[in-house]
Amino acid sequence: MKKLNIFLIALCCTCFFACEEEDKVMMSDTIISPVLEQLLPENLVITETTDLTNKVGKWQWEAADYGYAAAANYTIQADAHGGTFEKPIELASSTTTSAVITAAMLNSAAANFTIDSKPLTIDIRLKTVVSSSSGNAAISTVYSNVQTITFTPYIAEIPVKDPLYIVGDALYSWDNNNTNFGKGLQVMFAGNSLPGEKIYTYTGYFKASGGFKLIIKAGDWDHCYAYASDGKIGANNAGGNFPAPATAGYYTLTVNLTTLSYSMVPYTGSTATTYTKIGLIGDATPTGWDSDTALEQNIPHVWSLQKIQLTAGKTVKFRANNAWDVAWGTGTPSTYFLPFGIASTAGGNITIEKSGDYFVSFNDLTNHYILVRLEKMP
Repeated sequence: MKKLNIFLIALCCTCFFACEEEDKVMMSDTIISPVLEQLLPENLVITETTDLTNKVGKWQWEAADYGYAAAANYTIQADAHGGTFEKPIELASSTTTSAVITAAMLNSAAANFTIDSKPLTIDIRLKTVVSSSSGNAAISTVYSNVQTITFTPYIAEIPVKDPLYIVGDALYSWDNNNTNFGKGLQVMFAGNSLPGEKIYTYTGYFKASGGFKLIIKAGDWDHCYAYASDGKIGANNAGGNFPAPATAGYYTLTVNLTTLSYSMVPYTGSTATTYTKIGLIGDATPTGWDSDTALEQNIPHVWSLQKIQLTAGKTVKFRANNAWDVAWGTGTPSTYFLPFGIASTAGGNITIEKSGDYFVSFNDLTNHYILVRLEKMP
């Protein structure tokens, strides 16, 4: 009887290992990846009025073949056209052999690759994942062929605070027409572009005579901000000229348009460092990274450029004396989006969000900068 039991146990073990080996052979067979197809209108345009919940097409594929009945999970991935899918964006997942394409899905994907409402081409592929059976190690992830989609997304422009100007003979002149940006119309700086925080600042050289006012729109005196009393601002030109300081020198003017208040205090930082030139450089500029576009210094330490064409999705930096010894890029995260920011010598490149003609200003005392499209300068 013992011999029979030993024989039966051995037979069972043989069958078990045979089955296990058979399972391994089946799972190691060549895996056939799915072939991705997509049904989508050519040159789809998404606009402000598009219902983003609309179905605009679909992806479909035949199930991946693992040589056995496998429960697979499929994920639609996207990357920039010509990219390597090193850090893909995931658009949809499915356990079937198709996935719906919605306008919202495409528009959301576009925000990862562009900041402009213009035709965009992205690459799409299908990622397939399946868990092994019988306790074997997980099977390698497989990917489909790559398809491309060209469409025009709707990228809403981020609301930002409007420019505010200082005009007056305490700085430069009383000429407030729009040909004098950076001269008679000195553009005030800000710590960030948030529209709800209506705080502006300007550090520069003020004369001990004359005065100034705060202009909302070039050429418009009726709606400017005037001097109401010490520390107080009057809207709609209700008041007189802000007085020049008693002593000429460097001052920081801070304006809060929410509370209609202001302060003007002596600048205590050093003004000793001066630069022969400060320019804008980068692949967003017409001359790229090869040469600077010079800014003009109309008031000591405040540099401006009335017009330069910049390209969306590319970048710029400020630098001194046509060299990389001193250069300024992005500052704190809250200043990453234009037009206002505080640069840093340790900062990265500043990204241009929209193509167009820009007014540029930079303060080398405080590192504040402005990069604003001329169409956005009232």
